Amino acid sequence: MLDNLYDFLASHYLNTSMLSIPHEYMRLIGRDPFEIGAVAFLSALYDFQMRISLIRSRFLEIIYYLSEKGIGIFDLLDDKYFKDMLGKLLEKTSFFHRFDRSAGLFKILLRVYYETDWGSLISSMEGDIDVGIAEYIYYRSVFSAPSKELAGLLNRFLSRKRSSPHKRINLFIRWMARDEYPDLGLWSSIIDKKCLLVPLGTEIARTAARVFLGRTRELPRSRRSVYLVTNILSGINPEDPIKYDFVLSRPMILGLCNKDMEYSYCWVCPLKNICKAASRIDPEHQRRVFEEKLRIMDEEKRYDRIHNIVLNKGVKYISEKYVDRLGLICSSDRSVDHGLRPDFFCNHSSPITLVAEAKTSTRAKEAPVQLKTYIDELKVRETTDKKYFAFLIFGKHDPVELNHIIESLYLTNTTHTADHIEIIIVEKEPPITINIKTKLTHGSNQDAVEQIRRLA
Repeated sequence: MLDNLYDFLASHYLNTSMLSIPHEYMRLIGRDPFEIGAVAFLSALYDFQMRISLIRSRFLEIIYYLSEKGIGIFDLLDDKYFKDMLGKLLEKTSFFHRFDRSAGLFKILLRVYYETDWGSLISSMEGDIDVGIAEYIYYRSVFSAPSKELAGLLNRFLSRKRSSPHKRINLFIRWMARDEYPDLGLWSSIIDKKCLLVPLGTEIARTAARVFLGRTRELPRSRRSVYLVTNILSGINPEDPIKYDFVLSRPMILGLCNKDMEYSYCWVCPLKNICKAASRIDPEHQRRVFEEKLRIMDEEKRYDRIHNIVLNKGVKYISEKYVDRLGLICSSDRSVDHGLRPDFFCNHSSPITLVAEAKTSTRAKEAPVQLKTYIDELKVRETTDKKYFAFLIFGKHDPVELNHIIESLYLTNTTHTADHIEIIIVEKEPPITINIKTKLTHGSNQDAVEQIRRLA
């Protein structure tokens, strides 16, 4: 099961990860392994307490600048290019990173990477590689920092404590050591992937605690937890234990595995069949809690002006393309069952039932589960053989969040529940639409992936 999920998520992962940056560098600039490693190094270290879409957009601007100038990443060690690049970047974005706003550490870290013989360094290390690399980077960087302020900033980005889980260092090592897509495999001859440690963040700390240990509370983000989860994964796949790290992180990222188990959506989680904590939870109770949440949301959104604008734009599109042509009878705010009220609902004597839900932005992670809940209720209530057309309408959109919505539609089996699913983004005129393939086993929805890439 984990392998099937890995195969599916691998096609989506780059759209939601900083690993997309070295891949984009390869596509636009070149395949020099040392340069690609430097880009991966910086991408991993800056993947820190900032939305992926924001920091990813900054790195993409850097790559576009390099491509336009016909230069490589190490040319940014030249003040002329670095200042020119940074000036153009800050004109567009106003800041680089929420902590390193003017990219003061960027050039320091780039120089550390450039001046290091990584093969010799790693071969000479005793003990855990991530600890050795973290200490090396910290001390090399802190002595290069031109001010106490930048030296202090290093403490936010890099912990030199041996008790730290070193999540971003382990993420970087994973990208470099694993030779299976989407990882880079540039260090596969230096580091055996069976020796890798899990990049432990909140997502894996929560999911691993529930799936493998049956605990409702997440594991502490500590060195001990890194060893614990890595050992469990080694028991599943001794040759490549860290293969499944982004599979384990997905339930929390997609909003399925929440801090409070009662408000999680275990009944649609792709890991429910192997999750020890979920086996002790009554799925019907969770569903009732979710339905009550939907009823509260329904009451609130009636008076939300922005929501109603988004809904009206989406309904206009659906009416012109489907309702009028099929002769459906529709209404807004009509109860399906148990007081559940989709934003737009067509269900009469027609062989097609149409359900639509509107959200002001793609931050609404619960949207796919909400859509599935409506259709499941309708299927229980209706006895005739009907086709179910489902629509998610969004106002503002973020490409990373949008990709998460599509992943969730597949992983929660909403794509098996509905016969047709369409995402409508009404932020601009005319609306942008994405058709989601349905009735598929967890396969790649490459058309949707490419559409999101173009949107980004």
